[in-house]
Amino acid sequence: DVRDLMRTADIAIYPVPMDDEVNILTKSKVSIRIYDLQGKLIKHIREKQTIKGLNTLNVKYIPSGLYNISITHDNKTITKQVVKRWWIILKTGYYKL
Repeated sequence: DVRDLMRTADIAIYPVPMDDEVNILTKSKVSIRIYDLQGKLIKHIREKQTIKGLNTLNVKYIPSGLYNISITHDNKTITKQVVKRWWIILKTGYYKL
């Protein structure tokens, strides 16, 4: 449960793997950066654009793969690796892997 995560951590990121959205639950306003594995900045959300609590990011346009989400507050950065879910297309429809 996400509430249990927040009792033990300052930040919770879910769902993992992520689909079209990723939720970042924080105890304060933060700066959020998403990087691909080559270190290229994919998305940047400034601290003034976030809120204390639940921040939902649209990551629909980001291709499937592995990413690092770096969250910064008070000159401290926490980085978590997340997966953007892979999809397989068959004649019968789309399926999550």
